[in-house]
Amino acid sequence: MALTRSRVRSILNQWRGKRVLVLGDLMLDRYLWGAVDRISPEAPVPVLEVQEETLCIGGAANVAHTVVALGGAVALIGVIGEDDNGRALAAELRARNLPANGLVPLTARPTTTKTRVVARNQHLVRFDHESRAELTHGEVEQVWKRVLEALPSTDAIVVSDYGKGVITKNLLDRLLPEAKGRGIPVCVDPKDTHFMSYEGVAVVTPNQHEAAEVLGYKLRDDALVSKAGTELLGRLGADAVLITRGSEGMSLFQTDKRSDLKAVARSVYDVTGAGDTVVATYALAIAGGAEPIEAAELANRAAGDVVQQVGTAVPRIVALEALGHSRVYTAEGLLEQRERWANQGKRVVFTNGCFDILHQGHMDLLTKAKALGDILVVGINTDRSVRELKGPERPLIPEGDRSRLLAGIRSVDAVVLFDEATPLQLIEALTPDILVKGGDYDRASVVGGDAVEAAGGEVVLIPLTPDRSTTRIVTQMRELAKADKASQTGHEH
Repeated sequence: MALTRSRVRSILNQWRGKRVLVLGDLMLDRYLWGAVDRISPEAPVPVLEVQEETLCIGGAANVAHTVVALGGAVALIGVIGEDDNGRALAAELRARNLPANGLVPLTARPTTTKTRVVARNQHLVRFDHESRAELTHGEVEQVWKRVLEALPSTDAIVVSDYGKGVITKNLLDRLLPEAKGRGIPVCVDPKDTHFMSYEGVAVVTPNQHEAAEVLGYKLRDDALVSKAGTELLGRLGADAVLITRGSEGMSLFQTDKRSDLKAVARSVYDVTGAGDTVVATYALAIAGGAEPIEAAELANRAAGDVVQQVGTAVPRIVALEALGHSRVYTAEGLLEQRERWANQGKRVVFTNGCFDILHQGHMDLLTKAKALGDILVVGINTDRSVRELKGPERPLIPEGDRSRLLAGIRSVDAVVLFDEATPLQLIEALTPDILVKGGDYDRASVVGGDAVEAAGGEVVLIPLTPDRSTTRIVTQMRELAKADKASQTGHEH
C-alpha cells in the first residue's frame, strides 16, 4: 500500500511523545578522522595523521537516539563498564538529552567500544574493546529491576541484541510474557544466538545475513528470501518478520503475505546504525497506531536517509515527511520526480538558500523564479550547513520548519535539503533548465552555473527587493533585544 500524505502526517503526530523502552547492548563509537599521505617505514601499512576525534553512541544507545530524534520519548536500559569509556558514553547520552539513569555500571566488564579509522571518508580499519560473556544472574537482576521500573509508562519495547551479553534467555523469558500481559508490542533487532527465543513478538528485523545464519542456508535468490521469511514467521509466531536486504530494500512477511519495499538511498556512504534506525522507526510507528506495512515503509525511508550520512547518524524527520507525495523531497525522491517532469516536458527552475527567516524579499524572488518555468525547486541548507556558513547561533528556524514553510508557498513545487556548504552536487544531479540567484551575485560566482549551461540550461539573476534580508532582520532583532535589556537594567538601578 502507498502511504498518503495525510496518513504519514497522522502517524507522525500520533507517535509524538510515545515512550519506547530500549533494552540491549550499549556501545561507544569512536571515530579517528584524518589523512593518509605516506606509508610507514616500520611496515607496509598506511600512516594516518589524525586531524579530529569524535564520539558517537551506538547499539541500543543509537536506537534510543533515533526514537528521540523522531519525536518519541525513551527509557534506555543496558550496562556499561566502570571505566573511562563508560563515563564517556554516559556523557554523550546526556549531551543528546537522552536518559542515563537506566545504565548499570559493572566492574567486571568493559564498555563496548568500537574505534573506526577514517581517511577522506574511506573506512580503513576498526578495532573493538568488548566482552561477549553473558551477564551473571546477579547482573541480570539489576537490569530487570530497571525494566520493571520503566514498564508502566512504556508504549513499545525494542530489544537491541548485538550479542554482547546483555540479552540472555533468562531475561527474555521474563520480558516477553510481562510485555504480552501488559499489551506492549516488542520489536527485536536480533542476533542469531537467541533468535528462537523471540516468540510472539511484534516484529523481528534481521538482515539477510542474520536470517541465513539462523536458518542454515544462504538467501541466494528471491525464492529463498520468501522461504526464509515464511519459515521465520511460522517458527517464531511473530506478527511480522522484516528482512533488510541492503541495496535490494526490505521484505516484510505477515501471515500469507509478502510485501517488498525498494531501497530509497541512491548514494550509500555509511551503513553504520542502519539496523538501529529500522527497528526504532518501526517500534515508534507501531506505538503510534501504524499497521506493519506502514511501519515498514517509514522504517525503509528512515534507513535510506541514514545510510547517506557518514558515521552513526539518526534519520531526519523531513525524510519521513517526504513520503506520501509531499512537496518536501529527499534528494533521491526529487531525482526520480525530475525524470517524470522531464518526460512531461516540464521546465524546471532551481534556486537555493538558507531561508532562515522568510521575508518579502524571499517571496518576491520565488514568485519571479516560478514565472520562468513550470516547476520551481528550492534547495535549503540543513541546520549543520547553515551553522557552517553563518556561525553557531544560526539557524534561528530548524530545517524541518523551514522546509514546511517553503512547501506551503503556492509558487514552490518542491523543497529539498542539502548538507553541503554549496548545492553544487545537487544541481549537477538535478540539471535544472534554469538556475536562479539573487541580484547580489554576478554570473561568475553562481555555484553550479557552469554545469547548468553545459547541459543547455541558463542562469538568471533576479534583482533583490530593497531593504529586505534575513541578516538585516536578525541584526535589528539583536539591537532591539540589547536595547530592551539595557532599559530593564536601567529600571533595576
